[in-house]
Amino acid sequence: MNSLRDALSRGHRRHLVALAIFAALALLMTYPLALQAAHSIGNYGDPLLNTWALASNAHKFVTNPLDLFNANIFYPYPATLAYSENLIGISALTAPLIWATDNPVLVHNLALLFSFPLSRSAPTCWCWISPEAGTVEWSRALPMALHTFALAS
Repeated sequence: MNSLRDALSRGHRRHLVALAIFAALALLMTYPLALQAAHSIGNYGDPLLNTWALASNAHKFVTNPLDLFNANIFYPYPATLAYSENLIGISALTAPLIWATDNPVLVHNLALLFSFPLSRSAPTCWCWISPEAGTVEWSRALPMALHTFALAS
């Protein structure tokens, strides 16, 4: 507990504040997704394709990882996962959740919700510290938040 208190007192508090602000904004801007994350998809285009890709990759990771790109679409053509977004990087992070929950829709929605605060909290915290004065400048965080959530809507 002391190490957490020491970390917060050393200036990490502003990083946690940025993460909390962007998490709250993500919940607000994607409402009602968080309330229906286990059984709802925002629309029937890319989210369904991405949910399928995450589930397919998680399945292939444990059954036949060397045959990852031969997905169960566009049979009989080979390497069909390469025809679209393969999401292998994010699948490495989300596969344990898919294995634990057996709910790729929930995992896709959680990955979507977490992507907003994680993608903006680090650069925001980086730019908040003024190189001249070493002070926090909140005016730099607002444009980044507007940019992040304008792209989401």
